[in-house]
Amino acid sequence: AGLRFFVFEVDYAFKGHSLGNTHRVSLTVDLNEPKKEIEEISVPVETVAVAPETTKVEVEEIVEPEPEPEISLPLDERIGIFHFETAAVECDIPDTLVETIKNFLSHCPECFIEIQGHADDRKPKPTVPFKDNLELSIARAEWVKGYLTNKTGFPADCFHTRGFGDTKPAMPGKTGEARAKNRRVEIYLKK
Repeated sequence: AGLRFFVFEVDYAFKGHSLGNTHRVSLTVDLNEPKKEIEEISVPVETVAVAPETTKVEVEEIVEPEPEPEISLPLDERIGIFHFETAAVECDIPDTLVETIKNFLSHCPECFIEIQGHADDRKPKPTVPFKDNLELSIARAEWVKGYLTNKTGFPADCFHTRGFGDTKPAMPGKTGEARAKNRRVEIYLKK
């Protein structure tokens, strides 16, 4: 770059990077006289830092929530089974099954739990409050429904009950082992 005045010309050398503490300036004088040698002068120049021009840009970070892990829902598969003593309506239900049911219902709001009550082939004794095995199987399913509603915190309409009496034995026969397997409640996840 250079400047030309009436009598003299000034050239200033600058590149796009730092030249240290000195810059080179060349001065040429032309007076239409015989040229005389002009000595080159180096003068230390203080470097002045110039802040780069900044532009404020507002960036809105879009954070997408991490997808919940896929959960495999065992639709129409039995997820629990409980066995009962003779003519009993209550049984022990493992906490792990309660947590599994809560997890399924949380991940599948359109799903429900079907609770199926069953009985063995013996008729209820006159001392029990059920007239037949169908009533007994329904009472078992209803007890489990009340228990799960209470333990899971989900409303009762998430649990449907069915009673089959002794019409769907898990193990055919009239042995003690067969009857014990048939006095049961089965739990299914349905949609």
